[in-house]
Amino acid sequence: MPGTGKPVLARQTILEEPRGNGGAAFAGESIRINEGKVRLAFWIVGIVLAVMQAWTARAIVTADAIMYLDMSDGVASGWQRLINAIWSPLYPWLLGLARMVMPGGFREIAMAHYVNVIVFVFTFACYEFFLKSLLDAAPERDSPQAKMPRGAFLVMAYSIFLWSCIGQVTLKSLRPDMLMDGLLLLAAGIVVRILYGAPTWPNFLGLGVVLGVAYLAKAPMLVIGMILLAFTLVQWRQTLVKAVAAGVVLLAIGSLYYVPLSKQLGHFSLGESSSYNYLFHVNHASPSWYLNDVGSGKGKFLRAPARIYNNPPAYEFHYPQVATHPLRFDPVYWTLGAKPRFTLSGQVWAVLENTELYAEMLLTAGGILAGVLLLWFVSAPGVAARHWAVWTLGLLGVAMYAAVHVEERYVGIFFSLVWLGLLAGMRFHQDLSRRIVPAVALGVAFSVLLPIGGETAYRFLEAFRSSRADPDTQVATELKRMGVQPGTPVARVSYMVTDLGWARLSRSTIVAEVEYERGDDFWESGEKTQGEVLEAFSRAGARYVIGHPRGASAPPGWQRLGKTHFWIRPL
Repeated sequence: MPGTGKPVLARQTILEEPRGNGGAAFAGESIRINEGKVRLAFWIVGIVLAVMQAWTARAIVTADAIMYLDMSDGVASGWQRLINAIWSPLYPWLLGLARMVMPGGFREIAMAHYVNVIVFVFTFACYEFFLKSLLDAAPERDSPQAKMPRGAFLVMAYSIFLWSCIGQVTLKSLRPDMLMDGLLLLAAGIVVRILYGAPTWPNFLGLGVVLGVAYLAKAPMLVIGMILLAFTLVQWRQTLVKAVAAGVVLLAIGSLYYVPLSKQLGHFSLGESSSYNYLFHVNHASPSWYLNDVGSGKGKFLRAPARIYNNPPAYEFHYPQVATHPLRFDPVYWTLGAKPRFTLSGQVWAVLENTELYAEMLLTAGGILAGVLLLWFVSAPGVAARHWAVWTLGLLGVAMYAAVHVEERYVGIFFSLVWLGLLAGMRFHQDLSRRIVPAVALGVAFSVLLPIGGETAYRFLEAFRSSRADPDTQVATELKRMGVQPGTPVARVSYMVTDLGWARLSRSTIVAEVEYERGDDFWESGEKTQGEVLEAFSRAGARYVIGHPRGASAPPGWQRLGKTHFWIRPL
């Protein structure tokens, strides 16, 4: 350990046992873990898993991903394109920058997935900084109790990181959550250094810069940033002025987003995602994308998509900017006039639903939970007090999302902070530190790596063997061959919400569609109903209809696009 003058870790192997009986280490001898080789092994495993996951998902694109790609056009056309009341600008700016450096054409979706690998490496580096801050905090004096051995701590910490990034956030979709996680870890590491003896101006100003950039990555980081700044006020006489200065830096960098956003909306705004999510997930405004009913909210939708057919329900939605799917590109534009409203019943049900998802998440982390609880049980008192800021931040993040809407990618990092804050504060008697703790750490690593590594490798090999052509690229290629130009207004009939890649690649603009949850109803309806829906699409300005039926065929009059399950019909 630092200050002993002796190397803590052996150079030859990750796991080293004393000479003699090969099983003696677990029977009573010490287990020593090579810190350097642990770090190298987890970095290699992490990058390999990230590359495999990104490659496997290279053709997958969610509705959110389409919006980030649309926004990324702003790198070439102007910053205003990157300003959106729901989607923050930093991630699409990175995607746009990557597109300028490496133009992808019809492969832009795959190229964007490879950008996620770079973001993963950045987040891993931020995690290293955070771990070093924890390990260097509050050096121990001679004591019968010792910190967790560095090698064992790193084994558990890296396992937690892979559970969060590869298992919960994942590299399967184009979203900014992992970027936010990296910046959050960087900020948390600076706060740990401030709390444990380094409340310097460089640390506070650096914290302000990181938090400002993090706010550009995801709007919730503004609230989280204020919490972190509040934590630094424990010794307020020394830190108050510096914390205020850091807050000013945060807001100055954040003004790149909230100033143009406020001008765009006509009123001051730091972001509208929380209001929109509350209206959608707690007040249950409906139906899905085509909001016409405010549910338990208040007001009414003044720009709701126009319903152009009743059964199956179909809508048209024209928007003043060029966008692949206007309803997802700028949801706040369509919710003008509606406001969220607190209702006790809605809030209680939201918390219960989110708590259920938390339980499902924690089942995937059973080995981590068991390891942390076991070490807590055998550790000396005072665990919670030593790194209260870290695990408190984690609990506050979990609670913040539980009140409205939870997805695994939102909160994996916060559960990780809870566990890391507790682990870093544990102290053990010397014999336990040498024997039990490393054994538990290795058990945790196997419980995480086996399922995550196995699933990732299986899906990678499955995708490699199938080597199917990307349907979105095929559709876009066929549309171009047929003379469909960028900006052409089209309608859509599909049973899915995530099959918009062809529209982005062809630069088409969807102006009308059958409600996607009722897409099957269109194909099952008679010829008369289908003709009336198509006529309604034509009146809405669409020149073509792109159909995606659940089966492999479409009614007469439709032309198949390549070898895909997509079909086209001119209007």
